[in-house]
Amino acid sequence: MNSNSPNNIKQDDYLPCSFYNGKTHSEDGIYNFAENGKFYFSFMEDGKVILRSEGYGNEAGRENGILSILKNKDNESLYKVLRLEDGSWVIVLEALNHQEIARSCVFPTEAEARELLPGARAKAREA
Repeated sequence: MNSNSPNNIKQDDYLPCSFYNGKTHSEDGIYNFAENGKFYFSFMEDGKVILRSEGYGNEAGRENGILSILKNKDNESLYKVLRLEDGSWVIVLEALNHQEIARSCVFPTEAEARELLPGARAKAREA
């Protein structure tokens, strides 16, 4: 992970969002794949990428990331809404130790990013 951006918001090792949009093979909404020797996953709902991972060096690391997503994905207090240096917005899910687990695709507005938070997704399902 690198954090050499001036405002210290990490860009890290994420692929473009189109890579993460695939067919989930599990009821928990996890889609996983490998690209250029690294291992990635996304958490999806209703065919939409909610969170995406960085590239892991091995499958075991990716599996730990997936377990962390499944354990923490509904805990709203572990999410942050961040504005990136290009002005776009993402939500980030962090572990209890404040390590970034995954982040959303980028959105042009804060309001659009916030629609992916657990409470907002629950309200949308009820509507």
